[in-house]
Amino acid sequence: MSDVVISNRGGWQSPPYNRGQISEFDPLFDLVYEHITEAYEQFGIKKKPKDGGFWVNINKKYDYNISHNHPSAFFAAVIYLKAPKNSGCFVMERPDPLDDFLRVDERNPNSYCTWSVPTDENKLIIFPAYIRHYVEQNLTEEDDDERISIAFNFG
Repeated sequence: MSDVVISNRGGWQSPPYNRGQISEFDPLFDLVYEHITEAYEQFGIKKKPKDGGFWVNINKKYDYNISHNHPSAFFAAVIYLKAPKNSGCFVMERPDPLDDFLRVDERNPNSYCTWSVPTDENKLIIFPAYIRHYVEQNLTEEDDDERISIAFNFG
């Protein structure tokens, strides 16, 4: 069913597009670009973000995305357009081997190895592209219910 298979297991992923290729997506791209520009400024990056492409993901029941990062980008983003109940979380993985070296008595935000972010509708998640991440399996009640997102890369 998938046109592109990279990190997706099941589901459908579009080929990458750039701003201007599908005019209906331009307002959404521009909104995300504004927030990415703020992230660049907060990280002290002086150059303007470069469009690294965006793509659509549609995950039906039991579909998911395996752990991956975006090596050709500085920042990545994803916005969830449809996220039914129990459709899984977006999970970021700690980029260091803390868990191999430090045994903690009680987990807290300083010692977590993963951070789960609910995939709420209209939620935009921006993160450094080197952070490995995955999206949990869609376990919605209805077999035909879908989690729909658009992911972006910026260089």
